[in-house]
Parts: sequence; structure tokens; C-alpha cells
Amino acid sequence: QKKSNKIIEKIVPWGQAIEILAEVQGQPQYRSFWLTNPDRLVIDVEDAELRVSPSELSRASPHPLIRQLRAAQNSFEPARVRIVVETVRDGPVEITANGVGISVKISPAP
Repeated sequence: QKKSNKIIEKIVPWGQAIEILAEVQGQPQYRSFWLTNPDRLVIDVEDAELRVSPSELSRASPHPLIRQLRAAQNSFEPARVRIVVETVRDGPVEITANGVGISVKISPAP
């Protein structure tokens, strides 16, 4: 049986920008897409298990660039965690993945 990645999320301010880190063991497999009304970035992390309660991760206005941040165990078979970042402004967003996890950097509009 495959062991699921454990998702732990944290927010790191970078001056005017913000970084949201989803810590994942091993190389994370994910897909991301945008939805509108309201504008939000959705990231599905495959083979993952949420390790904190959704209420701990659901934050209203955790930073001026985002309206809301939430995460939930989207499915168990296969194990998938969905992270949703509701954005405030049209600024650059950079998503990177490495052995530590998934990083989402959101910068203010130029």
C-alpha cells in the first residue's frame, strides 16, 4: 500500500508578496487551475492526506493579496487534497514543487 503525503500548510510574508507552502513528503504530484467569480487558484495534490483540520487552514483575509485560504481532503480513494486560494488582485502567481512541497508565491499587481 502506498503511503500518502501529509499536507501541512503555512503562510510566509515576502514584503508585499506572500508565499503559501504546502509541505509534502517526496516529490509532489499536483495540478492547478483558475476559477472565476470569485477569482481563485485551485491546487489538487495527488496521493496526499490533510494532516490538520480544515478549520485550522481556512482563514479569512490572512494577507492583503488573498481573500480566503482553505484546504480539504477532496477524496480518499485516490487520496487527494484540494487547496483553494481566493485572490484579491491580478498579480503574478508562481507555483513551484520540490522535495519539500508546493510553493505558491503571489505578488501584487505591477
